[in-house]
Amino acid sequence: DRRNRKCCGLRMWVFWLLVCLIILVVLGVGVGVGVGVGLGASKANQSDESAARTSSATHTPTTGVAAASPTTPLSSPTASSPSAASSVSTTPATSTKTSSTSSSSPTATSGPNALCPEAANTFYSPVGSDKRFLRVCGVDYSGDNEAIDMSNMLASSMGECMDICSKTAQCTGAGWGNVTTGEGTTELRCWLKRNLQSSHSAKEGWNFAILQ
Repeated sequence: DRRNRKCCGLRMWVFWLLVCLIILVVLGVGVGVGVGVGLGASKANQSDESAARTSSATHTPTTGVAAASPTTPLSSPTASSPSAASSVSTTPATSTKTSSTSSSSPTATSGPNALCPEAANTFYSPVGSDKRFLRVCGVDYSGDNEAIDMSNMLASSMGECMDICSKTAQCTGAGWGNVTTGEGTTELRCWLKRNLQSSHSAKEGWNFAILQ
């Protein structure tokens, strides 16, 4: 009868049940594969877009501009209290600081009465002394980081000023010239220095000697 009919050795209702199950399995596999492929493609697109954004990004480096160092004006040297005369404060004109006094090697000698600028780059040796001074012109050593002022006094010539320095303990430099006092008068004065470090430009004709 109809209920006992068979297909492939199976009852008809069993056969059709298996067919339906197979169809459902095939559909499920197909849907799963489709979803997996879609997700993979979406992730690939996102990766490509991210890579494109990264490669197109540019960095603009910033450069710093060094701040210019302020120029510190040089202070005019001020004489200390004299040891053999009245107190005098002088202000020789100053300009650019320099760390050297001469660009040439001096060989000539000069007498006690030789004056700048003719006496520049010459040697002077006080009578009866084995000391020797190098004469330089238009420079001075004074103030912080330049030299220590020991004392100042009247001197009639640069030679006398160097003679005094040669007889004074620790004196390694001497400056001499015509200066204006606080009362408005002019006089020839000598400054004794020690611990010479660096020099600055002074008024033209200012005499200075460095112990060698």
